[in-house]
Amino acid sequence: MTDLFLGDDAYHGGAFMLAANFGFYSSFFPQKNPTEPSPTVSFDFGTPDRYRFYLEAGNIADLDTHYLKGSNWLFNDQFKHDTYDDYWRRATCRSI
Repeated sequence: MTDLFLGDDAYHGGAFMLAANFGFYSSFFPQKNPTEPSPTVSFDFGTPDRYRFYLEAGNIADLDTHYLKGSNWLFNDQFKHDTYDDYWRRATCRSI
């Protein structure tokens, strides 16, 4: 696992990459039976216009509440810790 704040694609120059993060994490849903392979299902944005989707989705917490339904703690960590705070610093120290 990499440092998701400094060493990954979540933030670029301090800017949270919303579309990249939501698009990536929206496919991470808990498996009903993790011992059996399950097909990958792409997230249905409901429109071919993803810009419109994000404009109409509400705030970032609404993306979790309405679409991910609290199923992805990694996505939540990305937006709840939007500065290089103690949460990220501890993660960096563990990975060294």
